[in-house]
Amino acid sequence: MKRIAILGSTGSIGQNALKVIESLGPAYQVIGLAASTNTKKILEQTIQFKPKWVSLFDPEASKRLRTQLNGHSTLLSPGVEGLAEMASQSDVDLVLTSLVGGVGLLPLVTAIKAGKTIALANKEPMVMAGEALMKEAQRWNATILPVDSEPSAVFQCIQSTSKNSSLIPHPLSAKYG
Repeated sequence: MKRIAILGSTGSIGQNALKVIESLGPAYQVIGLAASTNTKKILEQTIQFKPKWVSLFDPEASKRLRTQLNGHSTLLSPGVEGLAEMASQSDVDLVLTSLVGGVGLLPLVTAIKAGKTIALANKEPMVMAGEALMKEAQRWNATILPVDSEPSAVFQCIQSTSKNSSLIPHPLSAKYG
């Protein structure tokens, strides 16, 4: 079974990922959901997918969600701390990070240090520290997979300047075939 945490579950990439996971059947389990402020949408997702953990970035939204969860899932800390905690849980196999902006850096680093497979749809951490992140991924035996066009373009640029990469070659990359 592949256990997946989705950081950014209420955005378009997160919602589409949930549709794909649902269509793949019981071999894939949503184990964590995180979002920024959309209490209504993440509550719907929590009821449908029954994740072990849920986190909302906004502290006020997190308080509202706590009263609505009724024990469906464990609510992690709000803010970047909750995102990082979810990304490093021992029973998470794959972390999809589709967060907006630099807020995705710490959860990405945490997932890397936990040796996770990371599906990255958030380009900003790679723009901020791509080469260092790739070295850390290699050091911690983590795998980073670009899952959106912008991260893929950034990865290709970084790969072309870095000899040691822990990234899976992109199908359009010169190194691929």
